[in-house]
Amino acid sequence: MKNLLLFIRARFFQWINKPRMLNNIYINPDGNIAKNTRFGNTVDFVNKKQITLGNNVYIGHYAILDGTAGLEIDDGCQISARVSILTHSSHISIRLFGYKYSLCNGIENEGYKLGRVKIGKFTFIGTGAIITNGVTIGKGCIVGANSFVNSDLPNYAIAYGSPAKIIGYTKEVDNIFLKNNQQFQEYYNEWNNE
Repeated sequence: MKNLLLFIRARFFQWINKPRMLNNIYINPDGNIAKNTRFGNTVDFVNKKQITLGNNVYIGHYAILDGTAGLEIDDGCQISARVSILTHSSHISIRLFGYKYSLCNGIENEGYKLGRVKIGKFTFIGTGAIITNGVTIGKGCIVGANSFVNSDLPNYAIAYGSPAKIIGYTKEVDNIFLKNNQQFQEYYNEWNNE
């Protein structure tokens, strides 16, 4: 009997800790549920009360979303696994405070960097990308895997590298598909003209 209980307990903990997707359970600061929004149970929401997710958003496993200075991810975005989106940094204040860092109040005049991050509609962020505080990424963008984004990206930019540089625009890629399929054009116009 004891072995059976130990077996059941082990299976239970394996099940609880197994990465899985959660759907339609994210409640935004305004009290509304982000519809059709999925994220891994391993996603780390830091200062969740400052994070707003749009509808139809996907966030892969082991992502870190920091809402310290405010984070908005608009409708239809896909955030891949192991992405870090950071709205604060203590890279200066740790040196200023040294061993007294616990006294830091997290304000800019103490070397603490804060900056809201916004990601526009239907943007794709590749695996392992890092987005730093104060960055705005436009709608319809692609950020390549393992890219380091430390400056704003305009609508439809394709950016890759460390630091990320614009290497093209999604409109050029999309037009190939749009001119051959009227249905895609209608779908595209629906979000693009808002």
